[in-house]
Amino acid sequence: MKAARQYYDVFSATYEEGRDEGYHALLDELEIGIARPYAAGAQVLEAGCGTGRILSRLAPLATRAVGADLSGGMLTGSRSRGLNLPSFANTKS
Repeated sequence: MKAARQYYDVFSATYEEGRDEGYHALLDELEIGIARPYAAGAQVLEAGCGTGRILSRLAPLATRAVGADLSGGMLTGSRSRGLNLPSFANTKS
């Protein structure tokens, strides 16, 4: 788990690059389309929320939306989007 956390902490610096077009944008739109009906009026937890790209689009539909990720680097992106992150999501072990 430590190796995965370290990988994503490094990857977080460039994770957003190119995500707004092509393949990655298509995947994001498909995921949001699938989750949207389930998120509407519900409590949502995205485990592995990364930089919060998906959760930030679903949160306005939900009664409560919470994100968690192993990577502190990825959570920096989620924080910049103003997402709700529980205190356990901020631990580094």
